[in-house]
Amino acid sequence: MDYKDVISRVEAFDIETAREGLAHSVGKKDELEIAKIYDKYQDLFSLKTIKWARTHLELAKTPEEKRRATYLLDFAIGGYTGNKLKHLIDEESTYESKASIKFDGKDVPYRQVSTLIQNENVRTKRKELVKLVRPIKKTLTRYEKKAMSVDKKLLLKLSGEDYVTYYSKHKNVDFDRLAEMLKGFLIRTEAPFVRFMARRLNTIKVPLLKAENHDYAVIMRTKHYDKHFPKEKLAPVLKKTLLGMGFDIDKQDNVHVDLEERPKKVPRAFCSPIRIPQEIHLVTKPQGGQQDYQTILHESGHTEHFAHTDADLPYELKHMGGHAVSETYAFLFEYLTLNEEWVKEMSGLDNKQTDDFIEELAEQKMFMFRRYAAKLIYELKLHRGDLRRLDDKYEPIKGQDYDNMPECYADILRKACKVKYPKENWMIDVDGGFYSADYLRAWMLEAHLRVILEDKYGKEWFKNKAAGAFLAELWNSGSNGRTLDEIAHHIGVKNVDTSAIEKDFGRLA
Repeated sequence: MDYKDVISRVEAFDIETAREGLAHSVGKKDELEIAKIYDKYQDLFSLKTIKWARTHLELAKTPEEKRRATYLLDFAIGGYTGNKLKHLIDEESTYESKASIKFDGKDVPYRQVSTLIQNENVRTKRKELVKLVRPIKKTLTRYEKKAMSVDKKLLLKLSGEDYVTYYSKHKNVDFDRLAEMLKGFLIRTEAPFVRFMARRLNTIKVPLLKAENHDYAVIMRTKHYDKHFPKEKLAPVLKKTLLGMGFDIDKQDNVHVDLEERPKKVPRAFCSPIRIPQEIHLVTKPQGGQQDYQTILHESGHTEHFAHTDADLPYELKHMGGHAVSETYAFLFEYLTLNEEWVKEMSGLDNKQTDDFIEELAEQKMFMFRRYAAKLIYELKLHRGDLRRLDDKYEPIKGQDYDNMPECYADILRKACKVKYPKENWMIDVDGGFYSADYLRAWMLEAHLRVILEDKYGKEWFKNKAAGAFLAELWNSGSNGRTLDEIAHHIGVKNVDTSAIEKDFGRLA
């Protein structure tokens, strides 16, 4: 097998699947038809290809060759598994896009329910919505359970490693060490977190001890700031923000922005890099309020990163490997909403309103970081089949077990977030390949990177073209031309840990 030919075929496959996924996710295509694309590229998804990729890795000499070969082997193994699951993936995605509930006499697409919940002030109605989607979640869970079972069995067969070991090795991250670091963070920040959660939930008259995740979803919506973050200003604010750093999105022919509101468009904003850096799609479904601004800024961080990647980089370093590096830049842009200078300029809030707004969003950020820390702790137990019950320090209680994984999921999330999570989310709230670890490490590096930007260019770094040039130099190395740890060392950060993000949360104490 010729290496260049294989990479060329991989690129063609990736482009076709990305276009198919894009059309489905933006609501232009009900049925996802990934299986047909897999059938077209069967030569890539064979034991022969995996064996070839493994041999190529063994023969690699330089660090870059080994990195590229590792990503290619990961693609070959993942592709083999994906080929086995292709019909199940199509079936699940099609089911989800067509699923709906009847609420207040209307048919509501399942993908719109989360938006309804966030905007519903009547708690009994939120609880009704949660109840109505249970049958849909139950069906989705059956799909996810079957897919995970096949995935884990094939991974063990093809690599000789269990799920945790394989992804820890391929992401070069010690998940257990990361989890221990995060347990310390959860314990140290417990008291202030409980205080602000109780205070914030009191604003919607829900006692902390009775709070559920749908209650906090309403708080995260922060509707009282809607007039300062209207839908019609979303695109202009994005353009103005990027222009301040020297990036004119209107003149970036490789960037395509989709803000249309289609009924079956997924509610979650995303960036689809069809070809890096030649064709990048930024997609969001405006729902109203500051969350639209957070999400479009987050996805624009991905977009500008991919759009500024060196076109001459090897394909593997642009499109393969972990996601932590790009998530770092996405968080950097998202959390401009915690920069008082940006908030004042873009929203028109006065000083007192700005302080209150930033405090609320800082609390939400802490909530999400704790939530993902809990997800990682849970996912390690899930993939190991570890039902040992955890105490309030997230340590196993001798002689006590959870009855099942749904109970394990709900307990760990409740411990970290202080709101009740439905047990039926125990599978559909899991991101494959430990993406939770990518998010967590990105959150930590973002906090370090932001300190460096503010030290070099001031609090208004987002209006400084030199800051933009500094970021563009980082973006040039793609997703994995430099790993997250290499990026950290490059900018002078010795250890990617919770120290910087913990200082961020100090103001909430």
